[in-house]
Amino acid sequence: MEMLKILTNLIFATWHFKKPNKKKVLIYDREKEHFCRLFFSKNDYEILDSRYESINAYVVIKTLIKYGRNNFKDNYKKLFIELVSPKIVFSAIDNNPSFYNLKNLNNKPYYISFQYGMRDNQFYKE
Repeated sequence: MEMLKILTNLIFATWHFKKPNKKKVLIYDREKEHFCRLFFSKNDYEILDSRYESINAYVVIKTLIKYGRNNFKDNYKKLFIELVSPKIVFSAIDNNPSFYNLKNLNNKPYYISFQYGMRDNQFYKE
């Protein structure tokens, strides 16, 4: 089942072939981009699609060369952040645990999450 999901993502994703641009801000998850535009100019940010709406072929190849296939998703995100070199990584999806794990991959930028609602104790334990 996991392989089918991966293949579906690969087929339906938009592919980019250029190295990601260095930007002041990296938006994690395109889902709330319209909200992010309230805070940041379009010229100031790059987007890391956490739902695989787009995949950067340059980063895929560089990730495979540098890290191999092991832990590919995390290494892809790590390298993407390194290449963009943002001062801030921002997400308006506050209930995505993978956002909070990004700091373990690259601790240089500030990580900011905009919280929309209340969360229960189970969320904070995770």
